[in-house]
Amino acid sequence: MRSLALPLAALAAALAGCSSSNSPAPAAKTTPAPTPPPPAQPTQAQLTPKPSQPALIPAPSQSFRLRGEAIATQEDEETWTSGTALINTPLPDGYAPPTPPGCIDIKAYPSLRRAQTTGTISPRIGMRMAFFPLFNHITRRDIPMTSPVEMDYQGWTRKDDQPLPKAKDSPDRWTMSFLYRTPDLGPAGDDAKDSRIIVIDTPERLVISLGFQGGYGMANLRTNLDTLAEWIAQDGRYEVIGEPRALNYNGPDQRDALKWGEVQLPVKPKAQTP
Repeated sequence: MRSLALPLAALAAALAGCSSSNSPAPAAKTTPAPTPPPPAQPTQAQLTPKPSQPALIPAPSQSFRLRGEAIATQEDEETWTSGTALINTPLPDGYAPPTPPGCIDIKAYPSLRRAQTTGTISPRIGMRMAFFPLFNHITRRDIPMTSPVEMDYQGWTRKDDQPLPKAKDSPDRWTMSFLYRTPDLGPAGDDAKDSRIIVIDTPERLVISLGFQGGYGMANLRTNLDTLAEWIAQDGRYEVIGEPRALNYNGPDQRDALKWGEVQLPVKPKAQTP
């Protein structure tokens, strides 16, 4: 009997071992992973999109297209066309080409000689009152008429917006100018026969311009000015450094719906941070 007991004891021990090896192992204790810190908030500089292209600077008398695909075609020495828009009076020598309606260009103007007069009354009335003194001036000096009539506006800025705030209803002051075709057509200085007129040589200008078609009233100019200012702010490559002006390419003989004009803002390239 003793000899049988030993094998049975060994068999029982073996079965106990098999049962133990098939039982699930106790779960291992785990330590929770640390909570990651919240992501850093981007700075305003990081949120501001950087321009994908460098600022374009044309040579004097030239322009670069910034938006739009329409074309202004010079038909002859006096005539430019773009769709139904027409200029039939010559531009001054060296004047940058006109911007087609709906397009935006950056332009560089050389120094130009012009006769100008300034007023503070409503620009709508002032444009009519200023036209004839300027016309009489160029007639006395036998200076041919050119296009456009330039209108510079002072005190027509906007508030609470860095690029250019919302335009006021009307500027505080305006200047109307007729351009000499070439500087040698008459001297600079006061007009001895009309104290309202002075002839000056303008500095070189770098402007961004929006071409439009429609009347030259202040409401239309304000709408186009807002469009231009918002585009410059979104583009991000240029900084507005002065107040607006308008170029009126057509006279009163052209009906308002077909008139060709531009609004412009003087600019300089923004300094780009590395």
